[in-house]
Amino acid sequence: MIGTVNTISNDQANAGKLLNDIIERDQKHLDLSDLLTGSTSRQYSYPLIKNGQHFSNKDSISMPDLVEAIFEDEETTTTYQGLFPEIGRAWITKNNVLLLWDYIDGSDVYRFDDPEQAIRDVGLVKPKPGIFGDHIHYVLVVTTPHDIFLLGVGLKSSKNQSSTGSMDLFATELYASSEGIEMSSIHGTDNGRIFMCGANGHLYELNYNHPESWSGYCSIYCWTQDWISRLSFRSNNLGFKYITIDNERNVLYASSSQSFIEVFYLGIAKNEFIRVAKNTDIVNSASLVCRQNSIPYTPSDFVIKHLHVVPTAESRKIHLVAVTETGFRLYFSHQRDALRSAYVYPSNIKMIPNVLELVHIRPPPPSQVSSLNQVTPTNTNLNTSYYDCGIFLASQPLNDELDTITISSAATGNAPLPSNDANNGYQSYQSSYIETVFTFPANGKVWAIAETDAPNKGKHSIYDIDSQLIDQPRKFLVLTDRGLTFFNKQRPVDILYNLLSDSVNNIETSRHDLLAFSDQYGLTQVCAMCLSIICANYAYGSMEQGDIGSRAAQLFFEIGGHPAPRATGNQLGQTANQANVIYSNKHDALALYFSRLVSSIWKTKVFEINSEMKHVNFSTRIQSMLLTVQTNLSLLKRFMDENPEFHSIAPIQNIKLQSSDNSLVQLLLAEQQSVHGIYELLKQCIEAISFIDFVIDANIKDVLLCTPESIRCEMMDMSLESMLASSRGVELKRDLVIAAIIKYGSTHVHAGSDVVSDFLQRKCPSFFSANDMAFYKGMENLTCALKADVDYERTIALEESLKYFQNAADSITDDILVEICDKYRYQCYYVGVVKLALERAKRLDPQELGLAFVENNRLLSTATTVQEDPSSDDSRKRFYLMRRRCYDQILQSLNDVRQLQQGIPVVVYGRQIYDSNPDLMASNVLATALSSDDRLFHYTLYDQFLMASKNDNDVLMELLSVDNKYIVPFVKEYVDGFTGMNFLWQYYRRREQYYEAALCLEALAMEPFDLPTNKRIEYLGLAIVNAGSRDLKHLENAETTELLQRLQQQMETLKTQAPQ
Repeated sequence: MIGTVNTISNDQANAGKLLNDIIERDQKHLDLSDLLTGSTSRQYSYPLIKNGQHFSNKDSISMPDLVEAIFEDEETTTTYQGLFPEIGRAWITKNNVLLLWDYIDGSDVYRFDDPEQAIRDVGLVKPKPGIFGDHIHYVLVVTTPHDIFLLGVGLKSSKNQSSTGSMDLFATELYASSEGIEMSSIHGTDNGRIFMCGANGHLYELNYNHPESWSGYCSIYCWTQDWISRLSFRSNNLGFKYITIDNERNVLYASSSQSFIEVFYLGIAKNEFIRVAKNTDIVNSASLVCRQNSIPYTPSDFVIKHLHVVPTAESRKIHLVAVTETGFRLYFSHQRDALRSAYVYPSNIKMIPNVLELVHIRPPPPSQVSSLNQVTPTNTNLNTSYYDCGIFLASQPLNDELDTITISSAATGNAPLPSNDANNGYQSYQSSYIETVFTFPANGKVWAIAETDAPNKGKHSIYDIDSQLIDQPRKFLVLTDRGLTFFNKQRPVDILYNLLSDSVNNIETSRHDLLAFSDQYGLTQVCAMCLSIICANYAYGSMEQGDIGSRAAQLFFEIGGHPAPRATGNQLGQTANQANVIYSNKHDALALYFSRLVSSIWKTKVFEINSEMKHVNFSTRIQSMLLTVQTNLSLLKRFMDENPEFHSIAPIQNIKLQSSDNSLVQLLLAEQQSVHGIYELLKQCIEAISFIDFVIDANIKDVLLCTPESIRCEMMDMSLESMLASSRGVELKRDLVIAAIIKYGSTHVHAGSDVVSDFLQRKCPSFFSANDMAFYKGMENLTCALKADVDYERTIALEESLKYFQNAADSITDDILVEICDKYRYQCYYVGVVKLALERAKRLDPQELGLAFVENNRLLSTATTVQEDPSSDDSRKRFYLMRRRCYDQILQSLNDVRQLQQGIPVVVYGRQIYDSNPDLMASNVLATALSSDDRLFHYTLYDQFLMASKNDNDVLMELLSVDNKYIVPFVKEYVDGFTGMNFLWQYYRRREQYYEAALCLEALAMEPFDLPTNKRIEYLGLAIVNAGSRDLKHLENAETTELLQRLQQQMETLKTQAPQ
């Protein structure tokens, strides 16, 4: 494990948990099946607010002159039209001419001519993998009465983000005979399969294979006609006219002229074609349901016109919407009894269809709606329609020259119920489905309808209350015979923006509308929308935007409210103090808006994705997403910084806290602390994204290779959430920094050695603590020392690393201490080991509780012995163990240098250590250790020396040469009497303290245990010699004379006892 001690503050942990909870709730969108309760629904409404239109007619583009010129030719016999939003083109055919109009550029028109046949239909599909080169992004399928041919579509990127860029068409020489059958309704799968309907009512697949060259195999295959039917040329009684493909569920749906629908399963790998189910009783079933629910109808109301897939983001149980000629929407499920079962299969499980059940009917909107009253709908035939994620657009004839566009969308304002205070601004949805209806006049006869953002089709929420103003709204295209019209979906935040914009001109009306808007969406949601508008204002920076942003900020604090006491009970996930508080709307809005900004990346495993990427630009897209979130978070932080009273911890003298009501003060303090925690998490989140971006730029694969293999899998599971809200994530992010240092250190020795710490100091000042930064700088210098070629540079780098490591000594782990010390030993920097270990011991135990533990227990043992001693429950033992683990590194180093002195090999990291002057090095290391004022260290060191001296007399001589104030107290207190006295008399004698040496020798001679008389006589003889020696401290002292006389008497006595 590499890194410093992992810590995470309570405020940050609470804020992270709050964010987690909100993200989980906010992303739990209701399934469409939960809203379409019962067999029918027919509730529609118009906006109750004057400026509350949910759609706006944004822009219109006239047909280019080239297109109009084609249609001015009166010889037109056959024309077809459509939209390809994937490539930003509208397509129009006239006889044998195909025009592709770049509606984003406005005037660019690409013309393709078939020299022989009129073009019947055109489809855009994805190419099969491995068939074409990388320059082919799509395949254009063109059908004529006799042939089907393929054109390659290549796109070149554009600086304009809204444009798909320039387009090239490539002839592929891939074509097949249609056997005289006109083909239409062309659709493709994600893996390049192409399906279409024949005029004979059968379903066909166009197969093409092109493994080596442009001239390859191409043919059509009929899936709904057996070989007998082919011989008899019988047509399909079902008469398929229209198909659609669900690429998420691998299902193809086909509808017939008789309003039958059949389901085909394409297999798990989309390489099969299996007939699953067929519903031939749709008209009767729909008639029965409408009759039972008193919905007026005629059988002709259920003639199916279009099919639309219901994406999994919208529903896991409802799979298909069939739109009839009169605007009825018929909802189907291809899972038996799906709506009657409460269980929802996980998103990663693809269920094989087994039936096609009509589960719900929604009549068309009435011609006039003034309230939620159910009004008899008008049955006007539709021309074309579009449906995706809760939005339905359809065109109907107004007269011979004009159509009308009817748009219905889920009525967000009517759906949310009042916010529950425990939900932190998250609003639950009621189980009724109400749509708001809008009608717009088209600028001609409608040909096609589509949504501009094709890549995100099927990925939207039914309710867009969580959309941000700075994000792009959903945009829709309506192609008519006169041009294109763009419609924008007005999200709740857009409506609020318009209300605030109008508030200057009509204060009273705006106030009334704002009140109605707040009632409609809830105060917390409105406050969150205010934050979205404020942050968008910072991004745009115009004067008008600034005025609206100021009004949004004013509204935020006006309706933000104050915290309130909770009645009873505790709330899951809140501390005892928090559980007594219902936070204000502005607190919950801040948490809600923050969570929505980060939700897209909060749990993203960025390192796993990038380490396994197959395309170079994939990491760029991930980084782009991260940096977009970071930009939005920075805008929110700007708002917080401009309003410090909202998040700063106010002193007790603050006027807000001057109240006689102590409970009110406690509520304010609790909210203040929570908001401050969110603010701190916001800062760390911004910096964490910078750190992730830095690691990705450093090439995450190379960085991960510099981490221990044991934690590499954990590294690839890291996310923004784990880095910020879990102790293990905090630990792993530090491992990642060290890996980056090692990675950069392998290529930078001098000027670039501090590239990592320099970046972190500039971009992540609060994401890493001061101790962290000191540790990282130490690692950079240590890495630099390992790479240095010159001893002088290595010495400087080692000394610099020691300085930084000492500053972080109390925050590094025991494992990292061992690792640093091993690297110091690897470079013969044993002095650094001593200094670092002593500094760490001092910082870990500044009150010397470890020494108190030893003095109290009269115990000097290894850390293992003390740890395993079950009889010791002294709280000070922990501090002794921490110190002892530090001392062990010094003892190891002293043992190494002693071995080097003796010529015994010392191996570290597989390398034999060498020093040109081991005696000098050993002397410096020991002198450094002995210069310490750490009493417990001295005791530990002397204890080790005494044990080693039993087998090595050189160690005893080394210990006897030690001259400081700790050794005598140590021997007297912690060494047994005989051993201690035997050491002390020699210690005193070497320092010419003969009187003390004589006393020690006398004590040895008079020891009560078994000691031969000859040995006692020897000790007394030495004592007499020392007592008679000249001792400056005891010169002409009566004590010396008395001692000498006593020793001589004891000698005479012993001699008489000695055997002759």
